[in-house]
Amino acid sequence: MGMVVSEFAAPTLGALIGVGSWAAGSQIDDALNLRHRHPRLDALVKAGKVPVWQARRVATATAKAEVDDDDARAVDAATAADLARFAVPPGDGGRGGGVAAGAVLDDGAAAAPGPDSYDVPAHIRESVRLRHPVEQFPHGRQASPTCDLDHLRTYDHRPTGPPGQSNTANLHPLGRRHHRTKTHGHWQTHPLTDEQALLTGSLWRAPTGHWFLVDHLGTHDLGRPVEVPRPA
Repeated sequence: MGMVVSEFAAPTLGALIGVGSWAAGSQIDDALNLRHRHPRLDALVKAGKVPVWQARRVATATAKAEVDDDDARAVDAATAADLARFAVPPGDGGRGGGVAAGAVLDDGAAAAPGPDSYDVPAHIRESVRLRHPVEQFPHGRQASPTCDLDHLRTYDHRPTGPPGQSNTANLHPLGRRHHRTKTHGHWQTHPLTDEQALLTGSLWRAPTGHWFLVDHLGTHDLGRPVEVPRPA
């Protein structure tokens, strides 16, 4: 029976370890590949006898070669012992890390009121993308011109909804994958604005309880607050 991994697992893992969603997804792929197709190598990694980066290279190479499970296990048997004897210190350099989102650009006005409709006017769309050159999900890397514009405060489609919901203080760019993660993956977002109602950043809460601040300097990991028990 195959293992099912949520489509939101990679964005959440990426935020927690400080890498992009695609890099996190690659790590998940390699971990599952090692566990199910390279059990000997997986055991050596868990025992600390083989560096993770070497094991991942074997897993990635067999996956790219599209070998079947039997051939993968043959590779596992042939390489596990040699890697355990000749393992070298990791030398693949750092991976991932934060990415600066670029300087905030002021369009010369406080949060410009948008239309009451869900669609964003062209001039507001351009202002948001100039202000945020990169998507605003924790450790996001996608350029904003290719992103969706997401309403930080959920758009109220009811006739009684407040006017001007599509304004620069309530919009930020998110790649489609991270847009879906925010909408359906149990993440919470809180906009941060200055005294002129200009959007300065956003606070994110992951389903795991970890908090992140995303602003013009990039992503800041705020950790997971300790829950203080309430008196009975």
